[in-house]
Amino acid sequence: MAFGATLRRLIRSELAFASLRPETLEGDAEANQQVALQKHEAVLARLKTAKETPQNLLVIGTIHREMGDLESAIKSWRRGVKIAPRIDELRFNLLCGLFEAGETKHKEYESLLSSLTVKPQSYYLYGSNPDGRRLSAYLKRYGTALVKGFYDPKVAAERDRVMRENMERGKPVLSKHIAIGGTTLPAWFACSHACDDTFEQRLDQAYEEKLFTLNKYSTPTEMEDLSDFTRKLMDDGLRTAVSDYLGYDNHSLQHERSMSRMLTALGSYYLGSHQDVRHSRDYAHFVNFWIPFTHCGKYSPTLGFIPMRFFNYFPTDGLTAVDIRRDAVPPGIYHTPDFEPGDLLIMTSFTMHASINKPDMTETRTSVDLRIM
Repeated sequence: MAFGATLRRLIRSELAFASLRPETLEGDAEANQQVALQKHEAVLARLKTAKETPQNLLVIGTIHREMGDLESAIKSWRRGVKIAPRIDELRFNLLCGLFEAGETKHKEYESLLSSLTVKPQSYYLYGSNPDGRRLSAYLKRYGTALVKGFYDPKVAAERDRVMRENMERGKPVLSKHIAIGGTTLPAWFACSHACDDTFEQRLDQAYEEKLFTLNKYSTPTEMEDLSDFTRKLMDDGLRTAVSDYLGYDNHSLQHERSMSRMLTALGSYYLGSHQDVRHSRDYAHFVNFWIPFTHCGKYSPTLGFIPMRFFNYFPTDGLTAVDIRRDAVPPGIYHTPDFEPGDLLIMTSFTMHASINKPDMTETRTSVDLRIM
């Protein structure tokens, strides 16, 4: 089946997946659980009376898995793979289901694992002006692309210095709102002019309102500084690749969805595996540009991701969960390359990824996430 035809058919299942979005009734976990259960049951009932397509079987399996019925999930995915053996997303869900069920000695599992294992550097490009056609091909095939050496390391080093200064000044405010160590920060933390006289007041307001929007809390000088930094991301090659993925040309940097991050050495932990689309609480295709300002991998926390094109939600561990258990995915599927300052990792909103920290990663990582829609 042609890629375009497969995409069109998969997109028809968006309504089913959109109805599985977690609720946000703050402080009422029991009510959220009940609403989520009703949604899952309603979608499941609707799909069981619909035509048995690979896409519907994918959704049915996801619902069963999130409702705790792994056996039924595997049966649904296995049926989907039998009908459409070339759809990676179906085969991947079946692989993970078999792994979770402990069925790893079967030829079916071994065949799926072999066919879905991506060689390192299959999605690499190099330099400050990557070829747009190759980028587009990588996003369609792998849901990700890694451009080594996109920014000058000196530019990345300056952003790292600025972030550390802003972090130090912001500690009194941040300590009131969050546990400093694995910290999500407003995008303007990476701006070289953030430390003006209103810095602490603006930061406090951002966290009080649980809203980091750049437009609301940044100064014109910061906006100009960030625009200078991100202008390079709108060059022809990158714009072409993003347009091909999104299917339209009028995309732009979404300030309110972008953020800075700082991860410090806090022992053996990781930030949960997830798809950004789950955290956005919207079923939306967008692109994430992730740029590290430090070396990542050997001595500081890094990023792991699965180089595979996903079109829909991967099952979480529960009706209202948004993160994915790392042990739900077989070893070797996540890629954790060493990143250099100024590298550019491009991911789609459905790419599965996680921040990873280990006891021997004793240095601090700084980075920025920029959302393009």
